Amino acid sequence: MSERSARDLALLAAIIAAAGDAITSTDRDGRITTWNPAAERLFGIATADAVGHPGGLTVPGEYVAEWIRFLNQVRMASTPRTLHTKRGRQDGTLVDVAIVAATLRDPNGAVIGDVSIVRDTSEQKRAALATTELVHQLQAANHALAQLNATKSEFVATISHEFRTPLTSIQGFSELLDSAELTPDEVRTFARAINQNALRLGRMIGNVLDLESLEAGHQQISRAPLSLNQLVVRVLDVMQALTAGHRIVTRFDPALPDIHGDADLMERVVINLVSNAVKYSPAGSSPIMLTTGLRHGDVELTVADAGLGVPAEHRETIFARYGRIARPEQVGIEGTGLGLPIARHILEIHNGRIWVEANSPTGSIFHVVLPAAVATT
Repeated sequence: MSERSARDLALLAAIIAAAGDAITSTDRDGRITTWNPAAERLFGIATADAVGHPGGLTVPGEYVAEWIRFLNQVRMASTPRTLHTKRGRQDGTLVDVAIVAATLRDPNGAVIGDVSIVRDTSEQKRAALATTELVHQLQAANHALAQLNATKSEFVATISHEFRTPLTSIQGFSELLDSAELTPDEVRTFARAINQNALRLGRMIGNVLDLESLEAGHQQISRAPLSLNQLVVRVLDVMQALTAGHRIVTRFDPALPDIHGDADLMERVVINLVSNAVKYSPAGSSPIMLTTGLRHGDVELTVADAGLGVPAEHRETIFARYGRIARPEQVGIEGTGLGLPIARHILEIHNGRIWVEANSPTGSIFHVVLPAAVATT
């Protein structure tokens, strides 16, 4: 060997040793002949333990067929081929790699082996997966925002209509009072109508403001021991005018323990549930049932009706802001869809829960569950 050839071989060996990527080669029989330091670092296998072993030393069993096909392609190709795959480390873990392989030939063109450059692509793959996941998350967020925007638009349209109705009535009756010769009875009738519509408008505005306050955590809470049985009786007593035409049946557990909460807020929850049961149940239908009892040590109130019911796909939606269901059967039934979101926020403040399930054969059963008050001595 000439001095120049020796220098060239030494330079080539130095380049292979200094390379950041794993460089391996095999002879004509497929035995490893080259295994540089980068290969040692990548696979955790020392050069002495690799040289002389089959070239598939790091190929996991499930990738052997793929490796054989790839080698055949390399032998038939005139240019290097690339394979993205996995290889095994000494510790048994798998690593994502990109392999660029080419056939080694002597000056006469005879095959004398193969050479491969192996690059660890784990970080790139993780980055690509993270990017893909981020894209999916952004797409999901965009879809959710689009849905929220659509629901919000429906809510704005609904609440605008709900606000406009009492305002129109107030305006109309006010004009009549101002322009017509009226009897005292007519004046009282129109004044009563104006007052009722003003109260209705005030309730709707109050619902919007109350939901904002509850969501922001600004609601003042005054907690005390409460009898849920007595609270339901009080609510039904003040709602007699609203529930006229509906049969209300109560079943109370006389031994029901107290809850610890704000009486005004808890009354609001019950009022909302009873109001909904009345609104969505035809007069004269099956009775509206209010039942109290214990559920796994907690205090429970159920309100069951035989009304329109809540489709399964909307049984969570109705508790979200802007979540009122738009369907033909509800045309003419007033409401902003804020009552149930307010009820859920109130119950969450009290460490309670609310959900709905189907009644049989029709209607809904709303469940309210609250912790029992801890007895003090």
